[in-house]
Amino acid sequence: ADFGSGGGFPGAVVAILGVGLGWQTTFTLVESDQRKSAFLRTVSRETSVPFTVLSERIEKLNPLECDLVSAGAPGGRAVDGSVLGETCLDRAVGADRVDLGVAVLGQRERNGATGGAHRPCVIGKAIY
Repeated sequence: ADFGSGGGFPGAVVAILGVGLGWQTTFTLVESDQRKSAFLRTVSRETSVPFTVLSERIEKLNPLECDLVSAGAPGGRAVDGSVLGETCLDRAVGADRVDLGVAVLGQRERNGATGGAHRPCVIGKAIY
């Protein structure tokens, strides 16, 4: 699952590569911004790569069951002001815990239009 998918990095990119490599797996992208979610659905349709797009806030999701998690801004803030981090990701995937930092895939820019700070896109493993 890719939380805070934005424009699709890394979730949509990995899904597209996975299909090209013959992976037999499913991808779920979670993005609360409706415009970005619509864009991601268009990417899925236009590339003929099936991935699920959920237009939800992470703290509102029913638990997803997945093996790997990517998140572009662990430590960011939820709508209620609580910190989004490993505990929130644990609940989102229904895991005992999510170990973040398995890999770092470049940087995502926060507040891109305003030249905001960069945050790493991290990959975590769900432990059940």
